Amino acid sequence: MFVTGTADFQLLKCNPRVPPRDETTKPTAGAVGIGCFIFRAPSGATHMAHSYVSSVFHIVFSTKQRMQLIRPEHKSRLWNYLAGIGRNHGIQVLAVGGMENHVHMLVVLPSDMALSDAVRTLKTNSSRWVRETDRLFAWQQGYGAFSVSPSQLERVKHYIANQAHHHRTHSFEQEFLAMLQAANIRLETGHVFG
Repeated sequence: MFVTGTADFQLLKCNPRVPPRDETTKPTAGAVGIGCFIFRAPSGATHMAHSYVSSVFHIVFSTKQRMQLIRPEHKSRLWNYLAGIGRNHGIQVLAVGGMENHVHMLVVLPSDMALSDAVRTLKTNSSRWVRETDRLFAWQQGYGAFSVSPSQLERVKHYIANQAHHHRTHSFEQEFLAMLQAANIRLETGHVFG
C-alpha cells in the first residue's frame, strides 16, 4: 500500500507492453526497464474536476520618470477609476492608493489572466483617461508585482491606505528598493528606475 495524506493507493506492478485491464489504474512516470508502477485509486475516489488558484498581487507602478503627475485633487478619482477598470476586466481590486508619483494596488487576478496583461490593461486604460485632462501624463514602463499570502491581506491593505504617512520619511525610490529586497529580487544597480 502507498499512503498519502488522505487516501491509500494500492501499488501494482505491470509490464508496460501490456496495457492494464482495469481502467481505474494509470501508469506513472516511474517506469524502469520492462517494469512500471501503477497505482489504483481507492474505490469512490474521484479526479479533481476544477482548478483552484489564488493569484493575489501587490502591484506598484510609477509615473513617467517618477514625476509628480498625479494631482492631489485627482487622486481619489484615479483610484476609483483604476478599481473600475479592474472590475470591468474581471480583476478584483481590494485596495488602491499611492502618492503623486506612484500607485499601489492589491488585486486578485482571474485564474486565466496573466499578470503582465492585467498591469498593461490597468495602466493603458487609466493613462488614456488621465490624458483627457492632462496631456503630459504617462506611466513609467515597468512595474513591481509581489505575491501576497491570504494571511497578509489586511497588512497590505493598511500599508496602501497609509501611503501619505509612510512617505513622510521615505521616498518612492527607497520604498520600492526595500520592497524588491524584501522579495529577494536581484537588483541591477543603476537599472531599477530606468
